[in-house]
Amino acid sequence: MHDECGVLVQGFDSPPVVMMPYNPAHYPALIEACGYCKERDLIAYEFITNQAMRPAIVRISETIEASGAFRVREIETKRFQREVETVRRIYNSAWDDNWGFVPLEDDEFRWRAASLKSILDPRLACFVEARGDDSWNAVGFVLAIPDVNEILIHLRGRLTPLAIARLVFGLRRVKTARVIMLGVVREYRKRGLESLLLREVHQRAARAGIRRGELSWVLEDNHATNRTIVKAGGRAYKVYRIYRKSIV
Repeated sequence: MHDECGVLVQGFDSPPVVMMPYNPAHYPALIEACGYCKERDLIAYEFITNQAMRPAIVRISETIEASGAFRVREIETKRFQREVETVRRIYNSAWDDNWGFVPLEDDEFRWRAASLKSILDPRLACFVEARGDDSWNAVGFVLAIPDVNEILIHLRGRLTPLAIARLVFGLRRVKTARVIMLGVVREYRKRGLESLLLREVHQRAARAGIRRGELSWVLEDNHATNRTIVKAGGRAYKVYRIYRKSIV
């Protein structure tokens, strides 16, 4: 579940974003003809950054900030390995109730983080921290990455030195980003911190010149997160399906 997963069943009218799968529209029928049926759906949401965040989300975020009990900070790339361990702690706590979730060990999480480091934009990676007795402690995290597919689609599968240069120097001109991680540790859920992180990454993406964002994916039965995303203005525009089949 930590890798690309799911069969696209709705939303064939736009190309996939980075690290999301794609398949022709006839695949679901072929899979079902082999005796497989739906297990879970994964929902991808679209945001347009020039559309203002919904007032309810802004109001919740401003109330949280005014309390003085929480703050948002950008990831510190100079302390990358230490920051990665903080993200792993948040990740394993925030997603532990999700269907199919398996906690990531240190070595695998570091490997995954290293694979993303080359396309990481620090402006789009933020912690929300809670005030402690004598320090601030990270309790939530959001990460969006540029959609490198915007560049790769023009390379036609040819990874020449020129193509690599276009990839490296083209990242800052990419107009789409994908939110691949947004979560809050168990002890701080239901305090509106998810709304604060959504508003923060939306504003930062707009300032960075990102015109469109995808937040993916969210389990269909993660009702609290789905409600928050819709309340923030997200539009469900793609659905990926996990299939199952009895072998008894």
